[in-house]
Amino acid sequence: MKTQQLQNDRFIACNLSAEGTVARSNKETEAHVDSLCLQNKDSRTQGALGESLPGLLRKVLWVSVMFVSLTLSSLAFAGSKPEPTYKLSLQQALAMLLQRNPALAREKLTIKQAQADIVRAKGAFGLDLNSDLRLSRSLLPADLQLNSSSLGTTNTNLTLGRLQVNGNLSLVKKLPTGTKVSLSLDNSWTQQDRLDLQAFLQKNSNAVFNNNSASTSLSLELTQPLLRGAWLPTNTAPIKQAEEKAKMAQYQLKAFVLQKISETTRVYWDLVYAKRNQSIKQNALKLAQQQLANTLQLIKAGKVAALEKYQVQQAVAKRKEELLTAEQDVQAKENQLAILLFLPKQSTLTPTEATTDNGMEDNLDDLLKWAKKNHPSVKSAFSESQIAKLAALVSKNGTLPQLDVVAGFSFVGFGRDEGQSGNAASPLGTAYASMFDPKSHNFYVGVKLTVALDNREAVSKHQRNKYEVERAILRIKELLRKLDLEIQQRYRNVEQTHKRIKLAQSSLVWAQKKLEAERSKFKVGRSTLFQILQFQQDLADAQRSVLRAKIDYRKAVVALYEQVGSLPQRFGIAKRI
Repeated sequence: MKTQQLQNDRFIACNLSAEGTVARSNKETEAHVDSLCLQNKDSRTQGALGESLPGLLRKVLWVSVMFVSLTLSSLAFAGSKPEPTYKLSLQQALAMLLQRNPALAREKLTIKQAQADIVRAKGAFGLDLNSDLRLSRSLLPADLQLNSSSLGTTNTNLTLGRLQVNGNLSLVKKLPTGTKVSLSLDNSWTQQDRLDLQAFLQKNSNAVFNNNSASTSLSLELTQPLLRGAWLPTNTAPIKQAEEKAKMAQYQLKAFVLQKISETTRVYWDLVYAKRNQSIKQNALKLAQQQLANTLQLIKAGKVAALEKYQVQQAVAKRKEELLTAEQDVQAKENQLAILLFLPKQSTLTPTEATTDNGMEDNLDDLLKWAKKNHPSVKSAFSESQIAKLAALVSKNGTLPQLDVVAGFSFVGFGRDEGQSGNAASPLGTAYASMFDPKSHNFYVGVKLTVALDNREAVSKHQRNKYEVERAILRIKELLRKLDLEIQQRYRNVEQTHKRIKLAQSSLVWAQKKLEAERSKFKVGRSTLFQILQFQQDLADAQRSVLRAKIDYRKAVVALYEQVGSLPQRFGIAKRI
């Protein structure tokens, strides 16, 4: 029974091994399955299962396992896609950020919305076309329209009708000075039943006849406010507010891009550090493995005790753990940068930028002047204060009375056609023909005054806008002071991190010399493996310190220029925003 169970286990292991070699190469799969199945073949005589299976069936099963294994392995290699690899300089990474990041495209739509608001504000001074056409008909008993005593009776069924058509066509435009100009054409045509009283008393059938009349006028009217709603500053304030809001949208986009450039640059340098740190860890592991090999040779030669190998093995294990942590850090930074650049997941990113340690040449006073004049947040704050001032201007005008001067001039024409006269001329045509008669015109001028007896709403609105102006001015002062202090602090950080580079490089030189000296002492038996391993670790730490100082310096420079607001100019991409 034990022999049979052993044979079954080996046969199952052969099948599972063949199915589990999908990710291996074809040669590795074939060799692995061969070794397992040969073991099965050698031991088939030890159990009843191997003796019961015919030789041909075993061969068929073996060939089937081989075929399935090779097929699955080929499909696995054919279906796997290599991860995309990108070699990026910092300039290329920022160019991809501006092109691919959807958040930037979303922010740019805010500018288009603000530009649409400008067009809408200018629409207040557009030209409007108005038209009106009305038809009315009335029918009333004659005794309600005429004196009943003149009819000679109070009991009559006589009715008189009236049909009237009125039409109006006008063009109205408001000027930036507040002036309202109106040009209108009015037409009226009336057909009215008239009573010939003498014919009516004689009971003549033609006592009622139609009287057609028409009138037309071409009028020009001007309305000029003198107080509320008057003059250019008040009426153009909404347009200027919309323009300032459009500027604010541009400044906010620049601030957003500034923040994204800074974030991308920091992540890029973090990735540079992670990649270089991974290389340092790999070199440290190689040194430890080499030291382990040397130690084993010394133990074999009897020069050191066998217990010495445990220290080196512990150091190798620690180096492997540190290398694994460094690889995980590389993957995390690659994912962060891929998200910012909107690249596919699991992309392999290789930064090509060198970690130079050149000192900064910019003067602190020049940076402060540039920031106070050009920083997007400062410009946005000034635009916000300008909007508040315009709102206060409009609200102050709203507290004034309404005083308007109205003047107008019109050409008037009139035509009539009474049914008894037999005149064939059209009343409307007669009205148009007589409209431009110098004797037929109308002129008027007047003043309109409206005073709000309870003006608390307008006054309180203006008071609130005045407070908003004061708040905007205080925000600018606070922002400038905060900007000044933060730039000075970041400028000092740049200077300090640059000094760290020099100190870290000096420490690295001494760590290298210390390790070389300790190796020389070890050769003559005056040192131990523990000291060698410790000094190797010190050398790796010194290399990381130099790298960390250089990366921190580049990030400190980026942080400084971010606070100044000149990052796009530094990278030459200001015109692309």
